[in-house]
Amino acid sequence: MKNITPEPLKHVEQIETFSEPPIRVYEYGGEIQPILEFLSKEKFVHSNGNVKSENVWLFEEPIFADLKEFCLQACQEYAKDITDTEQELEIQQSWANVNEPGMMNPQHWHSNSFLSGTFYLISAQEKGAPIVFSTRSRNFSLYLEPTERYEPTDQVEHNKYMASAVNVASVPGSLVVFSSLMPHQVPGNESDSVRISLSFNTFPKRPFGYDTDLNSVKYFS
Repeated sequence: MKNITPEPLKHVEQIETFSEPPIRVYEYGGEIQPILEFLSKEKFVHSNGNVKSENVWLFEEPIFADLKEFCLQACQEYAKDITDTEQELEIQQSWANVNEPGMMNPQHWHSNSFLSGTFYLISAQEKGAPIVFSTRSRNFSLYLEPTERYEPTDQVEHNKYMASAVNVASVPGSLVVFSSLMPHQVPGNESDSVRISLSFNTFPKRPFGYDTDLNSVKYFS
């Protein structure tokens, strides 16, 4: 009787189920120095492990006009590509974060907001502390011995089905846009220099939603 070598097993279909919303990074081409000079004259207060600007509506200041427009365009693109909507958004609160060496920001998420963003003004890319995003869900009850480490390296790609967190580097001049519900934190700044960023929240302009779905939000004068 002939020995028959079985063919490698192949699945006939893979059905993608659900996914965490992605994180997008945009590069800003405008001037940063005037913003830093403006912030050097602002008042700051200690809050949750780091220092925040006392003014939490910074993007209403004229000096931020170009950056605000850039951030808004990025959020509109994200909303269209990821959430399938062209609903107009507005930037609400915006503030500056200062992490001196050793300072951190504990895990949190942004309430009363649709999309949030963080823009980096100053950071030591190697040790200036990334922003760490975490998932609210767990995909498997068991974590078995992996064929490769779960943490991505130069040789191992990020496995979105197994990873519970992802790090995004704090690169000056870059904007990170993400779902406001996504938990995130900033570990301790291990560099010898300060890390300065701007954060903001967004909300859709009214009206939005549908009467037929009983989720309509309208403006009443």
